[in-house]
Amino acid sequence: MSPRQDSMALAAIAAVTLAAAGTPGCDRPSRLYRDIIDAYLASLGYEPLDCGEEQADWGTPGNQAGRQCLVDAFDDAVPARFTSVRKSTEGEPITSDYFVEVDEGVAGVVFFLDQGRDDDAADEVWRYDCSGVYMTDGGLLSLTGCDSVQVLTEVP
Repeated sequence: MSPRQDSMALAAIAAVTLAAAGTPGCDRPSRLYRDIIDAYLASLGYEPLDCGEEQADWGTPGNQAGRQCLVDAFDDAVPARFTSVRKSTEGEPITSDYFVEVDEGVAGVVFFLDQGRDDDAADEVWRYDCSGVYMTDGGLLSLTGCDSVQVLTEVP
């Protein structure tokens, strides 16, 4: 290749690299989800205990230490957060966050589910308010007493 062709090829590679750098990673939650979680965290007025995150397949136990941290925080009535990223059947990332909230010494769980990265779902975030969380014998988190669900299409 001539020096001119080399520089043209490098410019093309640089343009593609810069364009890709501005694109959100495929494992990132939707913008709506990030905005809702940011607003929710700001409304708390405190930083919950960080139980970590996981990237796992549906039905697999994933980050057992993080899951146990969340359950322990619930049992001890300590505000906490755990994040899970799993792939949909089509391979799209689905992010969910579990928050232990404590009100007058009583713990509850707020669960958010991002539908915005799934090509077969609407750009929605689902919020469940639940009375409990425990770990199944298979190592999965199970929520109890989820009486209400809000389908959010904008930041409340």
